[in-house]
Amino acid sequence: MVQDSTDQRLSIFKDTKPVPNRIAQIAPIATKSITSLTYDDWFIYKRNLAVSQDMIPEDWRISGDSLFATFDEVSRLIIGDGIAIVGHSKDIIETDRHLSAYSKIEDFRQTPVYDLKASQDALSTVGIAFAKAYPLLGPISQPTVYCKIDDAYVFAQRQETLEQIIANHQNNATLNKDDAFKAMMTQLSSASSLSIIENLNEKRFAAWSGSSANKTIQRVDLEHFPFGIVQFIQERDFMHIHSIISKNETINQEGTVAQIASVKLGTDIAKAPQLVKNHRTKGMDIVIQDINNRLYLISNSGKILWSKELDSPILGDIQQVDLYRNGRLQLAFNTQNSFYILDRNGNHVAPFPMEFEQELSQPVAIFDYENNRNYRFVITQGDRITMYDKNSKKVSGFTFNQSETPVIYPPQHIRLGNKDYILIAENNGKLNILSRTGTSRITVKNTIDFGDTSFFKEGNAFGIYDINGFKVTINQQGTITKTPTSYSSATVFSNDNTATALNDNELVIKGKTITLDYGTYTPPVNYTVGRTRYSTITNTESRAVFIYTDKGEKLENTPVYGLSPASLGYLERNKSLGFAVLGDTDTVLIYQIN
Repeated sequence: MVQDSTDQRLSIFKDTKPVPNRIAQIAPIATKSITSLTYDDWFIYKRNLAVSQDMIPEDWRISGDSLFATFDEVSRLIIGDGIAIVGHSKDIIETDRHLSAYSKIEDFRQTPVYDLKASQDALSTVGIAFAKAYPLLGPISQPTVYCKIDDAYVFAQRQETLEQIIANHQNNATLNKDDAFKAMMTQLSSASSLSIIENLNEKRFAAWSGSSANKTIQRVDLEHFPFGIVQFIQERDFMHIHSIISKNETINQEGTVAQIASVKLGTDIAKAPQLVKNHRTKGMDIVIQDINNRLYLISNSGKILWSKELDSPILGDIQQVDLYRNGRLQLAFNTQNSFYILDRNGNHVAPFPMEFEQELSQPVAIFDYENNRNYRFVITQGDRITMYDKNSKKVSGFTFNQSETPVIYPPQHIRLGNKDYILIAENNGKLNILSRTGTSRITVKNTIDFGDTSFFKEGNAFGIYDINGFKVTINQQGTITKTPTSYSSATVFSNDNTATALNDNELVIKGKTITLDYGTYTPPVNYTVGRTRYSTITNTESRAVFIYTDKGEKLENTPVYGLSPASLGYLERNKSLGFAVLGDTDTVLIYQIN
């Protein structure tokens, strides 16, 4: 029962009627927390608010009063490390009129973003006004920007927060699309005076408990309980309280894609982001390098952990090693001038880096013959090959020091049966197949028209796709067999028995052809995550990232926005499949996939 007492905050809803909640149509799936209130009549709500604060209603003033009168639902969202205020307008013409003093900063994906700092009129204090008008929403930061999405107006302190909301709305990755949330809402009211929605994975709900229960709640395993929802519903002189924490018995639509973070560096990025393992969390972080050769490590939540200046651009992908054999991983890579190994904190691991006078021409090849972390690092400098151990000492027992012509791929190690083979391809089409010591183990009888692909294990032989798309098999007697494929004149990417190719606008996955819209595409890349194989490809003209299974089935909610190849993997330990991609020349986007 709500009494006429100033110490009851819920008295601000007296004589109001709850309005249907629409915030789930705007809030991203990955939103941490939502507090939302509704009113059918702003002036009744305002009168109650004044009384609750022991003020005379006729004398109480709120800046932005006319703007708030156009809203019937106002919500506070916590998204990543940002906060947004969303007002649902019941009359967008009136709302636009009250916000007409503010100028547009820019368009983000065709959605105008407006500057709240540009005008000095009464609405320039809109942040303070929100906090005064809606105390039940909790702490509200001073907004500096806003945008309009359908009939909702989104205010935030940081433009990145707006961009994340816009991106997820465009990707159909909003809360009302989540099957678990929809199932819970069937047991609740569609309209409430005050509602609180908590993402239970964030453990924020523990703050609701008293001190005696807090430690216990922190230990509760709620992996299969995605949300906690509380509703307060005003009806005449009393209020219903509805609450639910429900186990997720639904199977979420596979492939639902939500943007969970956006990281803007302010400096153009030199190449696509790459996921790397985090040995502490068993999940993934992101590495990128900008055009100033600065390397960044970014957490999967979008936090820049550190940056480090390098001497030149990194060649190829960054690899990971465990030099100390203790489960702690280091980043291993080379630039044109140096070979680096960095620890988790971005510090050099002695005795590295190694510096070279002659330019390095290929990414470092890392061999671990016995999977015992006794690494061999193979450095390529044109036609020169040098192998080093983990102490940066040259391996004198490796005798293959120079090829006839420049090496065109990083050397590869493949084991067939109990024998190790090192494959080195040359510009003249010659393939060297060597033993661990660098002596010739198999003499290949003919040359190969090498393309852009690497070698793979093909039964008890070696395989590669040549520049014309033919599948080339080299047996252990050195005999070459060429087999025609549907990958004519294509770049073929093959791993884990999944071959993917792009022929003009036709994507071929394990022999299945998918016709794409005409455009400029990045080469397809395959990933094995858990037991599922995926292929990713990006249309750089339309900035669309596609993800397919190895059966040629496109994930339901792709394409999503992006302009570079996507790096795919588990963001958290064995769960939260996701990927990182460039969203702009200086921005990294992190997506999560159900």
